[in-house]
Amino acid sequence: MKHLIKKKRFSRIGGLQNEKIIKYFLSSHDETNYAIIIMDQNDNNETKIDKLFNDKEIALSLIEFLYENSISLEQSNEVIEDLLKNKENKI
Repeated sequence: MKHLIKKKRFSRIGGLQNEKIIKYFLSSHDETNYAIIIMDQNDNNETKIDKLFNDKEIALSLIEFLYENSISLEQSNEVIEDLLKNKENKI
């Protein structure tokens, strides 16, 4: 089951950017594994982050990061991987 966590609306800006809506979901099949799903509502393109999280708060923090920094669907997996790698290096 997936739950909408954030929704971001991008305005049309001349020839630079089309209007679009990006939705950020937290998905879980049980209480121990969570997935992040990002969806471009305009073209129904959906990306699932390639990692499952056993900590709901970490998954929610990553969604917040993606939302706040307007990370594209195409870059989201790579950005999450880099964030997690940096977190591991700090431990």
